[in-house]
Amino acid sequence: MDINSAFQSTFKVIFGECNVSLEQLEPYLLRYQPKPQMQKSSKSGRPVMVSGADYPQDAKFLSQEEIDFAAKAVPLPLGINEIKDIDSVFEAIGERAFYTGNKIFGNSAFVENCDNITDSQYVKDSFNIHTSKYVACSSYIHDNSEFIFGSSWLGRGKFLIRAINALDLNRSFECYSSGIGSDMFCTFNCLNCYDVMFSFNLKAKRNAIGNLELPKEKYLELKKKLIAEAREYIEKRKDFPSILEIATGKQLPANMPKEIAIKPLPKYDSAPIEKSWASTSKLIFGSEIGALQQASGYLKEPLRKTSTVKTPYGSEAYFADIFFFPAIPKERMVSNEEATELAKMSLKNEEMGTLGAVLSNLEKIAFYRINFRGGSEMNNANTAIAYDSINAFEVLDSTGSKNNAYCTMALSSSYCFGSFRAVHCEFCVRCHNCSGLSRCLEMDSCSNCRDSMFCHNSENLTDCMFCFNTKNKHYAIGNVEIGRESYMRIKKILLDGLVAKIKAGEKTAGIYSMRA
Repeated sequence: MDINSAFQSTFKVIFGECNVSLEQLEPYLLRYQPKPQMQKSSKSGRPVMVSGADYPQDAKFLSQEEIDFAAKAVPLPLGINEIKDIDSVFEAIGERAFYTGNKIFGNSAFVENCDNITDSQYVKDSFNIHTSKYVACSSYIHDNSEFIFGSSWLGRGKFLIRAINALDLNRSFECYSSGIGSDMFCTFNCLNCYDVMFSFNLKAKRNAIGNLELPKEKYLELKKKLIAEAREYIEKRKDFPSILEIATGKQLPANMPKEIAIKPLPKYDSAPIEKSWASTSKLIFGSEIGALQQASGYLKEPLRKTSTVKTPYGSEAYFADIFFFPAIPKERMVSNEEATELAKMSLKNEEMGTLGAVLSNLEKIAFYRINFRGGSEMNNANTAIAYDSINAFEVLDSTGSKNNAYCTMALSSSYCFGSFRAVHCEFCVRCHNCSGLSRCLEMDSCSNCRDSMFCHNSENLTDCMFCFNTKNKHYAIGNVEIGRESYMRIKKILLDGLVAKIKAGEKTAGIYSMRA
């Protein structure tokens, strides 16, 4: 099955029939998707997609297929005894440092116009896809997801169109922050639900429309009608209204609860994350570099901007300028407990007889829980998604993770700091769009590397630094293997200088600083 046939099959699973093409719906599917950078290859001039970071515009780029990974490494432009600090290495190696787009890793095949695809098949117009197949117009998909279109920030999903921030969600359309269920249609924050439509903040519900549970027969009859009307709407307009915007500019409902009793969250204990940072920094830098707060400027520099907002009930909620967050009306952002209480509001039977009626009345129940805590979670602060998360501080999404701080996404990872997206990583500092790393610093788009730093687009490195577009190296600088003794001596010199700069609060060069 090719990607277009996979889309047709997915659309039929949700809507019963399909009379539109993937290409026709691409503008709609790509809405709310983080946008990759588009560059040109310095070698061929062909388009190059690079994802997940702000690469310097004046840097040099290549497409992955233009790299000869088997080529013999060119000798370093300076002797190993001439290396005095990180800046000297950047200057010497910058001429040969090409950032790479259209990257494909591991057991991947049938990939078109993509970047950062790992162990995935049949992927188109997407980036940061890990162990998944039949994916198009999507990003940040992981853990055996299949038949995914116009979706982002999800794992273990199947047959999804426009799902963002989901886990274990199947056969669903236009769902946000919803999961562990199936057959959802236009939902926000619906968990452990089956057969729900146009609903907000429900838990463990079935056969509900507009937050109102219905007899199964009535639900199925109305569902059939609404889905047929939605399909006709999409076929005609190649678009569909988003429930994220349904209440934009509208006044808050007059019948919403005036007050909601909120239990105070358990007091956050900073000691565990401070201890984790101390052990991680000592492991990575060779010495502790001060308290976590002192290093916050260094750690937060490459990440997405985060913000807090007061809810209508005075609680504080935490979010970032990525995915669907900028589209949500801030005055309707609510906390987890507030969302549970507001979910008791529902549409009336007479307000849901047609698609038009439902859409025109949804503002009456539209509230958006932007912070979520669930599973075995404990001691998380300023963290939007804390699911099976322990000791997270200022992490947008901490799922299946522990002891992380100042990260955008830490997924099945531990002891990660200042990282944009770390998947199955441990003891990492400022590592972005990486998977399977251990004890690494300043890595970008790398996988299965250990004890390495300042590397890009590389796999299976051990004790390497400043390596670009290479594989299977040991004790290498600039792709040149120099032996353990020389490598460890130079590493200490460079790290000592870097630590001194960080402690002094000086701006330091990062993995995105390499350029000619």
